[in-house]
Amino acid sequence: LMLRRSPAGEEFGQRPMGREAPGPMPGLREGEMLGPFSLLKRLGKGFFAEVWLAKDATSDLGRLLALKIPFRQDKLGARRLREEAERWRHLCSSGHPNILYLEDLKSVEGKRFYVMEYMKDGNLADAVRDKEPGQRVQLVRQWLEQLCLGLAFLHEDKTGRHGGRPII
Repeated sequence: LMLRRSPAGEEFGQRPMGREAPGPMPGLREGEMLGPFSLLKRLGKGFFAEVWLAKDATSDLGRLLALKIPFRQDKLGARRLREEAERWRHLCSSGHPNILYLEDLKSVEGKRFYVMEYMKDGNLADAVRDKEPGQRVQLVRQWLEQLCLGLAFLHEDKTGRHGGRPII
């Protein structure tokens, strides 16, 4: 998964005043089909996109995938999506265990999106919710170690740069 650095003067995870993350994509609902993908559940959203759990209707095995659907669907958004997908595919080809696998880049019904590996283990908040305090600390340390290994790999890879600057 590729991340970008925060702009100068902005704390990590904060957005400048007046720049709230967009709401859900218009017309996307649970149970709806997006091409061959059945949207099962919205997993989350950020400032760039929202992510849906989806089932591939063409798969006899009922394969689950994550669809990352950017809010920006204009020509500039499409170009940025292709450029990032090229860098991401290169990183996936390394076989590094801490890089989320990008399956494809699709355009269906006027919506462009990433088709990617679904992380069945969820997110860290869900993983620690029912744990005892000591177990929480241990689990957070394990996740952070894996995150750091992935970030270190991205920093070492020369394609993990955007406009001459690190994208992380």
